[in-house]
Amino acid sequence: MTITTKRILGFGIDLMITGFIGAIIKFTLVDTAIISNNIGGLITLIIFLIRDVYSSNGSIGKKIMKTKLIINGNTQIFKVLRNITTLLWPIEGLILLITKKRLGDMVFKTDVVDI
Repeated sequence: MTITTKRILGFGIDLMITGFIGAIIKFTLVDTAIISNNIGGLITLIIFLIRDVYSSNGSIGKKIMKTKLIINGNTQIFKVLRNITTLLWPIEGLILLITKKRLGDMVFKTDVVDI
């Protein structure tokens, strides 16, 4: 399996996990009127953006797909900032398919490799 395929599958796993967490937030906090729908969505988005901060190697999807995030300087903020570019997912996907690197990887000089 190519690294690009592993990256796409890992991203999908991360999306499913975030979606599950978002559903829990919706059904437990939003539907019971503890927080508003907008706040619930914001919490879910933040969880998605910080998904690589959970461990030194990256997200749960990366662990399952046996890949690792490499950052020059290993700065935690770069792990979050590089994920902001996923909000531009059509451009991110196209760039990944063409160059084998995401826009966030190019901007923040990170890489994802097999382990």
